[in-house]
Amino acid sequence: AAHLGARAVITDGDEAEVPALYANASLFAEAGGSRAVLGGSLDVATLAWGSEAAAEAADAAPGLLPRRGFDLIIGSDIVYMPACIPALAETIVFFLADGGQAMIANTAVATNTSQAEARALFFESLQAAGLSVGVQTPSEHHGAFQEGGCWTSTDYFL
Repeated sequence: AAHLGARAVITDGDEAEVPALYANASLFAEAGGSRAVLGGSLDVATLAWGSEAAAEAADAAPGLLPRRGFDLIIGSDIVYMPACIPALAETIVFFLADGGQAMIANTAVATNTSQAEARALFFESLQAAGLSVGVQTPSEHHGAFQEGGCWTSTDYFL
């Protein structure tokens, strides 16, 4: 997104993972070309999930993590721990701008539950928070999902 001119923020709730995020952001800065032309930026923040944690993060860095400040939220392989799913939905609602869209891709991975149960809990949590939910499952005939056959069980939550 940042390479396309957007202001992007990459986050993780585990402070031990944040240095890896900074390393990725520095690689983006070193690439430079599209950043300079399109004006995109890539920032890093520690962000625990849940309404209270989101409010604390927004208060600590309002320019970086503004409440209802993101038109697009993208996540990948983050819906797999049932205990964290309601807090993830709260965080999406907290930061998603009116008219915004969250796109969450998740492979068939789940911890202490099945992927179907994790998906159902995620949908329920999003709907309880007032968001509409749609699903797009990749076609078996779509070439991008055929390489090695590993992406055919990916769900897209829109």
